[in-house]
Amino acid sequence: KLVASITNSEFYSNYAYRGAGFSIANGSAVIDKVYGHGNHFVPYDIDTGNFQLVGGGVFLGGLDVKMTNSYIVNNKTTYGGGLGVSPAQAGNKSFVIENVSIKNNEAVYGGGVAAFSLYGQPITFIDCELLNNKATEGSALYTEVYAKWLKANNGGLIQFFFTTFGLNDATDNNTFRFYKTDVTKGE
Repeated sequence: KLVASITNSEFYSNYAYRGAGFSIANGSAVIDKVYGHGNHFVPYDIDTGNFQLVGGGVFLGGLDVKMTNSYIVNNKTTYGGGLGVSPAQAGNKSFVIENVSIKNNEAVYGGGVAAFSLYGQPITFIDCELLNNKATEGSALYTEVYAKWLKANNGGLIQFFFTTFGLNDATDNNTFRFYKTDVTKGE
């Protein structure tokens, strides 16, 4: 089992397929005082609509996560310009993002944050700011829940406590975009 601890670190001007700044999946992560900026995705194939092109700054998936006191700014990708997340599907996991500034990021879906597989543990944002993020759909947040998971589960939960949203811009005029995928691609 992976246990990652990243503290007082900077990730900048990196280019990658997923989590251009950094990507951690299937383990536990304690992240504090990280500055991720100027990171961009680079697709390795022509399918730039692939949902795996996620997390311009950071991708965190299937984890027990505590991310605090960090800045994720000026990153770009297809899903989740600043932060891409996919919480653990089961177990006693916790996914907490606290005192994190997610600013000036850009994506097609979810300029600030893109969240997937939301039938697992809740994602909790505490005392964060999502500012001046840009996207085609969902300027601050884009989520996608798959219908087959929804049938057996509650669809997941994203909680915001003392979080500021401002100056975000999206072509679809939505700060939040919630999308449920099924065989007909219905919303």
